[in-house]
Amino acid sequence: MKNYPTTNGNKFPTYFKYLSDDPVVINGVFFKHKIRFTQPAALNDPLEYNSQIDLGERHTNLNQRYKYKVDILPSYNDWVRTQLIERFYNEFGILSLTKQPLNNIS
Repeated sequence: MKNYPTTNGNKFPTYFKYLSDDPVVINGVFFKHKIRFTQPAALNDPLEYNSQIDLGERHTNLNQRYKYKVDILPSYNDWVRTQLIERFYNEFGILSLTKQPLNNIS
């Protein structure tokens, strides 16, 4: 990978962003200097984001799931994880970059 000098003489690695060739996208990036930070739920590759939340010590009573008729109700810890993940999904965006300039997937 090639490193390019910055204005102060330091070097930084080059990263690439795969984009659509749609004129609206090209115009936004190169003329308006805007780039999208995508919410995890909207990513097109399911392997780009895998959320893991550590709630610390697990208490067995907080992991207890209950059966109601034919349904299994989530435990308290399940519910908290779901709420946190949903919150992060809606509040943060991800900028996916790569060190690979060419995509070999056709």
